[in-house]
Amino acid sequence: MSKPREKKSLTVKLLRVLLILLATGCAAVGALLIRELKAGPSVSELNIEELRFVPGVSVMSVALEGRTLQEARTLLGPLEREMAAKVQFVLDAGTESLTLTQAEIKPAFNTEDVLSEAIKYGNIGSLAEKRAEREALEQEPKDFPLDFTLDVEAAKDKLIEFAQRIKKEPIDASVAMDLSVADYFIYTDGVPGEKLDVEALLEELKTRAEAHEYGEVKLPIVYEDAEITVESLKATLVRRSKAETSFKKSPYNRADRVFNVKKAAALVNGFVLKPGEVFSTNDTLGPRTYEGGWKPAPAIVQGTTEDQAGGGVCQVSTTLYNAVVKADLEIVSRRNHSSPISYITQGLDATIDTGRIDFQFKNDTESDIYLFAYAIDKSDGPLLEGQEDKTLHIEIFGAPLPDEYDEIKLTSSRLETLYPSGDMEIIVDSTVAWDYYEEQIGRKNGSVWQSYKHYYKNGIEVKKELLAKSTYKAYNGKIVVGQGYFQQPPITPQVS
Repeated sequence: MSKPREKKSLTVKLLRVLLILLATGCAAVGALLIRELKAGPSVSELNIEELRFVPGVSVMSVALEGRTLQEARTLLGPLEREMAAKVQFVLDAGTESLTLTQAEIKPAFNTEDVLSEAIKYGNIGSLAEKRAEREALEQEPKDFPLDFTLDVEAAKDKLIEFAQRIKKEPIDASVAMDLSVADYFIYTDGVPGEKLDVEALLEELKTRAEAHEYGEVKLPIVYEDAEITVESLKATLVRRSKAETSFKKSPYNRADRVFNVKKAAALVNGFVLKPGEVFSTNDTLGPRTYEGGWKPAPAIVQGTTEDQAGGGVCQVSTTLYNAVVKADLEIVSRRNHSSPISYITQGLDATIDTGRIDFQFKNDTESDIYLFAYAIDKSDGPLLEGQEDKTLHIEIFGAPLPDEYDEIKLTSSRLETLYPSGDMEIIVDSTVAWDYYEEQIGRKNGSVWQSYKHYYKNGIEVKKELLAKSTYKAYNGKIVVGQGYFQQPPITPQVS
């Protein structure tokens, strides 16, 4: 009898346990359901493109209630373009300018991030959280800001090109000759060069872009001093040499000849010879013609003289030759006269002839060479202290002579005497009187001369060099006689 009772008791116990387990499971499931309802769906479980903005949410004051993300993008498009249109940096360099806009510096908007954050507001979270956010929006709507960044580096090529356009090379100080001022020269200050610092400008643009401060931007200019200043010019521009000759004595003092000398000197005066250039006396003076304003004056022709247009200009080429040699410049072309002249030591002259014989020299220095040529004649005005009447002066200015010497002097010595090689030429002229006699060209000895350059330092000779060999012709002479002249006792010509 006791066993069936025990069996019933066991069944009751099992039923109780089952009920307890069921109760426990339902509670757990319920708790889980309540927890899920409170938390709401996770972001990963939602398609954000299907959400709609809740009431009270806006972006840059654009209300988005009930809109989808795509609709919001469309609404904000004009606003983005309006904001981007304000991007404008003006670079003004005076004569040149450059305006950078969104075309050169493309803005990158944070629209997607802002819209993603805005659409989640009141849509994501637990029921309580969403309810709280929506109630807060009823009290105070939420406006999300929109912003963008600018890629300033994208405009670097434009800035480099602009920098090249506005770049200004430094202008060296200059000097001009003016005989009316002390020391003959007027100096003009140099101008610094200007270069745009592109890297510094980029940094300034980045700072302005981050702060959204647009408009004109002050250009960071780097200044570059000129290499040649007035001070350096004054220190390096010196008188390298001078030479003088006289036209005081006859026949050199003939008025027409003096006129030609002054005219030629004026054409040489003020000439600036650049490094590497060659000076041509003939090119500088031009053809000596009467039409060109030159006057008739004696010129050496075959051992004698005859009047020619521009006669006397060889005194300018000769004086220039002496100044050039003393300035230690390179002689390109020089020829001595066929007969000696008395206003310069033999062997130191330089003749010229239009289109045939030229005196040329080269500026073989690294600086400009300045030529001064002028005549001193008291008929032109009172002489200054130390001036000598009727003298031709040529001075050469440029960089100082090398350190090894500070002065060059010239000498010349006779190497050989040349004698006439035959009898005088006799021309019988039937158009003159029977006893007519004229010595057109005297019988003359010639000579060979060697000139020298003497280099001095502080008044002491440091070296001596050969300069040039000059040969003056010997002339047999020429006489013109009448047909009956030789019926008279012969006349023996004298050798000069």
